[in-house]
Amino acid sequence: MFFGREFDCVTGFMIGPIQPFNKDIWATILRESTKVVRTGGTLIFTFYAACELEFAAEVFGCCGVSGRGFENLPDLPDIGYDRWAYIGSV
Repeated sequence: MFFGREFDCVTGFMIGPIQPFNKDIWATILRESTKVVRTGGTLIFTFYAACELEFAAEVFGCCGVSGRGFENLPDLPDIGYDRWAYIGSV
């Protein structure tokens, strides 16, 4: 709970870069996000790289989140940070 509140949706855009030296910090941030979303609520996070998405999916899975990741492919040659997305539910 965040100041005694839970949220219907928790989002994180342009997460990363997630690298070996900061993986623990990002894992904590992702785990904490599952604590402030209400049961049945939605988590939406975007990432630069597929490996960051896979890392987040593993952390969320250990927290009981059911979700999926996908590649966001607009009509641009390189969209940068929001190329990969994860949507899950607690």
